Amino acid sequence: MDKLSKEDMLSHFKEINSRLESMNRTGEIFVIGGAAISLAFGGRDATEDIDAECLLAMKLASARPDTSPDMDDCLLLMERLGINEEKELHNLVELYTDEKSRDPAYRYFVTEAHIQYYQRRIEEGQKGI
Repeated sequence: MDKLSKEDMLSHFKEINSRLESMNRTGEIFVIGGAAISLAFGGRDATEDIDAECLLAMKLASARPDTSPDMDDCLLLMERLGINEEKELHNLVELYTDEKSRDPAYRYFVTEAHIQYYQRRIEEGQKGI
């Protein structure tokens, strides 16, 4: 994974903000670890990650339509995190997002993400699902 500079992260946050504003929505982002140090204190030039679980939860909760790259992002994050169960996805959404910020269709999006992930793993011949 490429390292993200402070400027990269701020640019991504501005993009998220713009998307939320276009939907007349608000959201919260929790930044932890190296990303928080880089943003708050300038203690690092770049960080390798922003909390992947939180990012996955936010993408799942937004339940954006097929025109968004969110589903592909979710599948990648699920693979990197080693998530195999749909319940794990629901738990992440509940842990990292508040009910008001969740799109009403998020449960269907989570189910679809799990189905697509499961199908991809079968196609790739992976076990342990």
